[in-house]
Amino acid sequence: AYIDADEDREIQRSENQSNLRAKRELALFALMDFEKYLGSRVAAKILTRAELPQNADNFDKFAAELEANSLAAADAKLAVSVEESAKSEAVIASKPVKIKSLEVAERIEFTSFLGESEGNDGEALQTLRKLEDELLLAKSQLAVATQKVEASKRLAAQEFIALAELENDQVTFEKVQLSVKSAETELELFRRYEFTKQCTKLLSDYREALNELQRTVRENRSRQAQVETKFQAALRRYEMELAKKEDLQRQLKACVIRAEHPGLVAYGDINVSNYYSREPIEEGASVRFRQTILTIPDMTQMGVYVKIHESQVKKVRVGQLAQVTVDAEPGKPLEGAVAELAVLPDSSASRYTPNLKVYPSTINIIGTHEWLKPGMNAQVEIIINQLANVIFVPVQSVEVVDDVHFCYVETSGGLERREIQIGLFNNEFIEIRSGLKPGEAVSLSLPKAGTTDTPVPGVAPAEKAKSRQVAASH
Repeated sequence: AYIDADEDREIQRSENQSNLRAKRELALFALMDFEKYLGSRVAAKILTRAELPQNADNFDKFAAELEANSLAAADAKLAVSVEESAKSEAVIASKPVKIKSLEVAERIEFTSFLGESEGNDGEALQTLRKLEDELLLAKSQLAVATQKVEASKRLAAQEFIALAELENDQVTFEKVQLSVKSAETELELFRRYEFTKQCTKLLSDYREALNELQRTVRENRSRQAQVETKFQAALRRYEMELAKKEDLQRQLKACVIRAEHPGLVAYGDINVSNYYSREPIEEGASVRFRQTILTIPDMTQMGVYVKIHESQVKKVRVGQLAQVTVDAEPGKPLEGAVAELAVLPDSSASRYTPNLKVYPSTINIIGTHEWLKPGMNAQVEIIINQLANVIFVPVQSVEVVDDVHFCYVETSGGLERREIQIGLFNNEFIEIRSGLKPGEAVSLSLPKAGTTDTPVPGVAPAEKAKSRQVAASH
C-alpha cells in the first residue's frame, strides 16, 4: 500500500503537468488569435489596458510562475519519519499559490483602435481595407453609371437611341446606387458592431483561457494534496506496522523489568483514585496490554492537589506564587507556584453536596525536599497580589455602615470616628487608601458611647469603656 501510494503520487504529478501544458497551449492559441485579428501592436496595447499578458514572452512568464507555484507542493520531499512528514506538510501549507485576479476591470472601446494602421497587420485591418475598397469601387461605378444615364438622356431627347436603352442605363444606375448603399452599410456595421463584437469575443476567449489555466493550477494542487494525504496515511500505517513489529520483538527481550532509576516503588497506577478498580499485582496474576504494574514516582518534582472554592477561583491565575505548609513539617514552609487550574468544577465533589462548586488546581513545589512524601496533607496559601508601601490595619478595626467604612482613631480628645477609603484585604489586614496616616492608633473594636468625639449609633451616652487600640502600620 505504501509503494502504491508513492506511485500514485508520481502519476498524479505527471497528469497535472500534462493538464497544465494543455491549458497553457489553449491560452497561447487564444492570444495568437487575438493578435492575428488585431495585429501584434494594437493587441499589445489592448491587453496592457486589460492588465493581461501582452505577448508570448509575457504569457510564458505568467504561465511559468503558475506552473512553479503548482509544483511547489509536489516538489517538496517528504521525510520518512512522522515528525519530518509533519514538518514537510507545514512547509507546503506555508507556500500558498498566489494567482492574480483576471476579472474584467472596465469596458474597452475597441473602435478607437480600428483607425490605427501603422504596424497593424491584423485580419481586422484587412477586412476594413476590403470593405473600403468595395465601397470605393461601388462609388466609382456609380459615377460612371451617373454619367452614362445623363448621356443617354441627352441622346434619347434627340432620338439618337431608343427609350429601352435609356431604361437599361437607368436600371444599371439604380443597381450601382444600391450597391454603394450596401457597401456603406456593410462598412458601417463592421466598424460599429462586427469589429467590436469580434474583439470582445477574442479578448473574452483569451481571458477565459487564462482563467481556465488558473483553475487547472488549483485543481492540480487539490488533486496533488489528496494523493499526498493518501501517501502520508499509507506512510504512517507502514511506520505503525514497523513500530508494532519492533515492539513485539522488544517485548520478547523485555521479560525482565528493570527500574530506570532508584526510588520508591508502588504497585499499579498511583493516579487511580478508586481503590476497588485496582487489580491486584501479585505472582500469577494476568496482566493486560499497557497495564501499569509498577510505578516509581519522581520525588524530585512534587506538587499539591488543592480544590479552590468558586468564590475565590476568579482571583487565581497560573503562575502565581504560593506558600505550602506540610502537616509533617509545619515549621518548614515551602515555596510553590500555581501550575494548573481547571476550567470546570470537580464533578465528584458536587455528587454529595450539589451546591458546592470547587475547581481542582495543582501547585508545584519549588525545589527538592527529601523528607517530602506522596500523600502528605498540606495547606496552601496562594499569593494573588503583593502590595508595597501602603497603609494597612487589622480587618477588625474597620466598621461598615451603609457601605461606608470608618475607623476610630486615638486623638488628644479621645477616639475620633473617621471615614476611610479601603483597598485590597485578606483574612488579617485591610489596605487603607485614604483617611489614615502612618503611625496613628486605631481601635480594634467598636467603642462605647462617650469614648469618641462623635456619636456612635446604638450605644447609650451613659456607658463608658476603654477600647483596645493598635497603631496603623505603613
